[in-house]
Amino acid sequence: MVKLENIFKGSEVKTKEELVEELISGGTIVRLERVISPRSDIPSKVYYQEEDEFVIVLKGYAELEFENGGDIMSRATMGEGDYVNIPAHLKHRVIRTEEGTTWLALFYKK
Repeated sequence: MVKLENIFKGSEVKTKEELVEELISGGTIVRLERVISPRSDIPSKVYYQEEDEFVIVLKGYAELEFENGGDIMSRATMGEGDYVNIPAHLKHRVIRTEEGTTWLALFYKK
């Protein structure tokens, strides 16, 4: 049976930690996650992933930081509708988020 859902459900609830919900999983080839972030000015852990990752901000605001060679980092400020494709093995982290920022993250292997 088909179940109707809403991508923004729960995004209005204040939370202290990120909420991550797996929406689609295709084993080790593809995975789609919905992420709802709290307001935060504390940088996240550094991510270093085996998969490529396509990320889009549907609602809210976020700042990301990417390794750009050694100790040099570059930043991307993302608002609603902005997206980025993060190649596998690129170190990155979330620097800042606005309360209720809602993302879709598609992880895939080529």
